[in-house]
Amino acid sequence: MLDIRVGSTETLLVDVTDALGNLTDLSTAVPRFDVLAHDGSSKITNGVPTIDPAEPLTAQCLIDTTGWTPGRYDLYIRFTFNSDVPRLGPLEFKVNP
Repeated sequence: MLDIRVGSTETLLVDVTDALGNLTDLSTAVPRFDVLAHDGSSKITNGVPTIDPAEPLTAQCLIDTTGWTPGRYDLYIRFTFNSDVPRLGPLEFKVNP
């Protein structure tokens, strides 16, 4: 599990694999990410990850934990590809004091 300190800004990397090999670049698939606390409350909604052309299937999700409560959080990424809108996750991480 990833650990982040309260008040820090970190980039979490989410690698996406397309088993069929049809998706080759996330930037064309309108990627978004959400972060939820374990109590179900939303911390980030519709975050826009950065997609580096050198790593087109890796979403770089910028997480700013300023003002967050220590605990466990879940990151979900979603995107649109053809008629599919998959939601991947959770990628669990912990925010420490």
